[in-house]
Amino acid sequence: MRNVSKDLREIIDEKKIKCKEMSVLLKPDRIRIGLENQSMSYIFQVNGGGFIKKYEISVDNEYEVVESKKKFHEGNFLEMAMTDISVILSNRNLEFKKLIIVQDYAQDAVNRFIQILTSLDFQIQVEKCVFHELRDDNTLQILSFLNPDALKCLELQNGCFGSNFESELVRMEQWKKVEMLYWDYIRDWFSIGHLFHFKRFCIEQMDWTEERLVEIRDNLLKQPNFEVCSLNCQSTTDYPIRHAFVQGDDPFDVVLGNEENDDNAFRCDLQTIDRVMSQCSEYDIATHRYHIPNSQEYFQFECISKGCVNIWKSSADIKENWMIF
Repeated sequence: MRNVSKDLREIIDEKKIKCKEMSVLLKPDRIRIGLENQSMSYIFQVNGGGFIKKYEISVDNEYEVVESKKKFHEGNFLEMAMTDISVILSNRNLEFKKLIIVQDYAQDAVNRFIQILTSLDFQIQVEKCVFHELRDDNTLQILSFLNPDALKCLELQNGCFGSNFESELVRMEQWKKVEMLYWDYIRDWFSIGHLFHFKRFCIEQMDWTEERLVEIRDNLLKQPNFEVCSLNCQSTTDYPIRHAFVQGDDPFDVVLGNEENDDNAFRCDLQTIDRVMSQCSEYDIATHRYHIPNSQEYFQFECISKGCVNIWKSSADIKENWMIF
């Protein structure tokens, strides 16, 4: 990287630094390395070699090319990019506020990235890590190289996770010590109880069942560290309301009408919560609050839209976009 980007070199040469963000985009035809507001793209050519383009993030958070002249370089571009990544990650003094890893059908590049992590004799200091479109085995391997005492937030997006992923993930120290989680989709086989040690978590999509709500009532609300969660749920028993009617004089010409707008959808979700939660004396149906025993605090249940349930502790510091860690 000494011959590629003076700006990135100056950042990683500092004796001690907290880096706001590093991103690694792995694609079959290119690799992009982002560090702070600098970004380098390595664009591969079919016959070997390629171009290097430098980017800088402007004030409106859009990438713009600050070196428009593309210079052709000979050699193995995958190794060239990975060497530069290795230079960054081998600096044990770097502490990353956020590390983003995106894979786009580039398993060879991911394997090489994991080799770099394996060669280090220390775990990387990362406060928040985002995995995007990685396979389950790749996610577990990379996660194991992050210092569990530094990791505070984890995001899992568009991953290819199998049924064995859960059992291996929940045994990791990184999972046990992380405080905040964003997961775009948890499947039926994932036990919601594995989320209950987090202070805050947001699940973008999950199946809403009475069993899961009972688990929340009996276990989650009794966890001393829990503050807030957002669950975007879909019920496996909910079907749209549609009316059939005969069109014209033909009794067999049956037409299904449009899905009926259910004005009570918001209320029905809340009624389900009230029905299950009211089985414990600490819950007040009138306010949809679970009052914590021997305390002035409570957990508030709210449905901000159809299928979206928020639960938050009265003393929690909640900003408008609290789930954007």
